[in-house]
Amino acid sequence: MCNLTPQYGGKRGFTLVELILGIAIMSLLIITFYTALSFNLKVNESSLLEDEILLNGRYTLEYIKEEIISADRIVSSNRFKDLDTKFPTNIGFVIVKVIDYEKLESKRNDNKKPNTEKKEYIYKEKDCNYITYYFKEDSIIRISGKAPSNIFPYADIFEGYNQIGEGLLETSKITLQKDNLINIDLSLGKDKKEISNFKSTIIVRCPVVR
Repeated sequence: MCNLTPQYGGKRGFTLVELILGIAIMSLLIITFYTALSFNLKVNESSLLEDEILLNGRYTLEYIKEEIISADRIVSSNRFKDLDTKFPTNIGFVIVKVIDYEKLESKRNDNKKPNTEKKEYIYKEKDCNYITYYFKEDSIIRISGKAPSNIFPYADIFEGYNQIGEGLLETSKITLQKDNLINIDLSLGKDKKEISNFKSTIIVRCPVVR
């Protein structure tokens, strides 16, 4: 029986079965490669997201802790007219920092030495900084304002939009307890799935006005 397979230069060419098998193997290798590549990219992306959330969580926690610890007074938010209405998701208290004095520099001519000026310092009583935070979607926002130290100002003094942290879940909360402890509980994640949690309890050393 004669051989109908084409011969080129004394070498046998690929059969249809061999060609199909080769393409199948090549396709399998390509699919395996891209599957592994896609998996590695997702793992890397997940790792980067987790690192970002960890850094963001630590920064948010330490920022708020530092501000609470440095307070001169802690005042319940219900003492400030319309604050709970205007910012219903506020943390429930206001951090008060007293600005004792402002050093104002003035200059006057020294009569004993013509064309010379002598520095003179005047100390002037100032107001307080009133600071609080509120939750908005997945962020926590810092707002503040200045007012005299002998009053509880209206909510209108609070302004600004300083986003301290993001990626927070609805379970995050900051609460002032009856025993003058402030509990900070920040849950961070993505798509409502918690990735990390940051907690801290602060003993309030300054006066607390409820």
